[in-house]
Amino acid sequence: VLRKLFAKYFFQLIYKLANKPKTDIFKQIAVAFDKPARWFFVALGLFLAIEYSPFLDGQMDIVKKLYRSLIVALIAWGLCNLTSASSFLFHKVNQRFELDMDDILAPFLSKVLRFVILALSVSVIAQEFNYDVNGFVAGLGLGGLAFALAAKDTISNFFGGIIIITEKPFTIGDWVETSSVT
Repeated sequence: VLRKLFAKYFFQLIYKLANKPKTDIFKQIAVAFDKPARWFFVALGLFLAIEYSPFLDGQMDIVKKLYRSLIVALIAWGLCNLTSASSFLFHKVNQRFELDMDDILAPFLSKVLRFVILALSVSVIAQEFNYDVNGFVAGLGLGGLAFALAAKDTISNFFGGIIIITEKPFTIGDWVETSSVT
């Protein structure tokens, strides 16, 4: 019931604080975590209501695990919002290191970062429910090695494409001639 009022005043304060510094990174973080933080207040209200309920005393262990898992999911949601392809983060990194990142590389890096964030959050949530993630991660390492050896040519072409995108030896409209193709 109080979520709307609390979120309204809380986010007004956050946006006022975010607009004060000269950098826009705080504003972008506030925008990225806006909806996850609103859901956090709902989750916090439900958790407190269940914790102080006299009927669910025996199930508090599972409720606490669900609550912690929801917090991890909300943080992952905010981080995924922060690393979108049109994100301020890629723009600032591009300006800071003078990378000349184009419209092909930013969506690719965004998807890679999102995959890493989701994989880490899934492993943290699985570990919260007492699943042994160490064997899974080791299996991924061995599976990745087997995949890399089987798809050696594809992976080399993939990294070659990334090098072409980042180094930009030629652009759209240039005439390119190799030993096998023109």
